[in-house]
Amino acid sequence: MAFTTLSTEDRGAVRIICVDRPDKLNALNRQTLAELHIAFDQAAGDDAVRVVVLRGAGNRAFVAAPTSVNWQASARCRRATSRASASA
Repeated sequence: MAFTTLSTEDRGAVRIICVDRPDKLNALNRQTLAELHIAFDQAAGDDAVRVVVLRGAGNRAFVAAPTSVNWQASARCRRATSRASASA
């Protein structure tokens, strides 16, 4: 899958996932969080990947905290997913 806010690279058994939004200090938003879930799921499903390294692009910040709006939306999504899984 092509990501818009991440880049990935494999170096042998190491998968490097890079949050690639240096102009925004790699701030986590809904798109980035969704892509991180997908990237980690893909790594977990790949038997050739033994280690995952998460990094941020640029030299100013690893990642900036998500805005409160994005964080609250993400928390609501996690709660809804947990409830749906529990009732299945």
